[in-house]
Amino acid sequence: MHVLTYNIRYDTTYDKHNEWKYRKNLVISNIQQSKAQIIGLQECLHNQIEDILEGLGGRYSYIGKGRDDGIKAGEYSPIIYDNQSIKLEHHHQFWISEKCYEPGSKSWNTTCCRILTWGYFRELSANKTFYFLNTHLDHQSKEARAQGAMLIKTFISTLDKTIPVCLVGDFNDYTHSVTLKNLLTDTNPDVAISYLNYLQIQRDQSTFSYQNLYNSRDISAIPVTGPKRTFTGFTDEFNEEIDYIIVNSAFKVDQFQIVNNNPQKFGIGQTIASDHLPVTAILSFK
Repeated sequence: MHVLTYNIRYDTTYDKHNEWKYRKNLVISNIQQSKAQIIGLQECLHNQIEDILEGLGGRYSYIGKGRDDGIKAGEYSPIIYDNQSIKLEHHHQFWISEKCYEPGSKSWNTTCCRILTWGYFRELSANKTFYFLNTHLDHQSKEARAQGAMLIKTFISTLDKTIPVCLVGDFNDYTHSVTLKNLLTDTNPDVAISYLNYLQIQRDQSTFSYQNLYNSRDISAIPVTGPKRTFTGFTDEFNEEIDYIIVNSAFKVDQFQIVNNNPQKFGIGQTIASDHLPVTAILSFK
């Protein structure tokens, strides 16, 4: 199953020659070239989702709502899926805060309200179900990123551990950060109680345990090639990996790649698809 995470940069006239109307076809082309069956996008405004779905020719559907009001206002973290190979069973969205189901809610000194969109899907050719989650953590507050990672990991750990899980997104943090440590290292289940309360999920604390999660880059069966950075800032001056594909032990990672869709030299006045590179993986069911 081909998956993709891609921060497409929100639509703003501030970007001038990189304004959305000039680069949207580049983004659509990158999505098509990835052959992704399921996609997590970040920084999408509603009009951008409409443009992408139109450009993909009617084969794809999406789930997700605007983060500001839980309807259409503000950025989305949508999940787009190929409705000819993937079936949506059910879905939901919550805010990365202490009030998870209050639209626009913020906690932990976050600059912007942040969301997680998730769905329970069925891959039709294998007739296998899986969870797919997409988020975009705060770009300023380390506390918000670290707490958000624990909230997300706690939510994932309430799911059936035998069912494959894939979490994607722009975490705005590095591989050695507390954010990634919170997601990928062993966690004492005693810390879960606060996050379960935020999520309004009841679990027996004596039997609760955290799922083991893995960075797809680290467990790819095929050696990883290509660039190591995912954020470019529309320039060639950055060398930051902040976009990830995370899986549980029920998925096997056949291949992982950060796609260099801008092989030419970044130049003044040159239109670039996004200020992030697409990140792809091929996953298989164990």
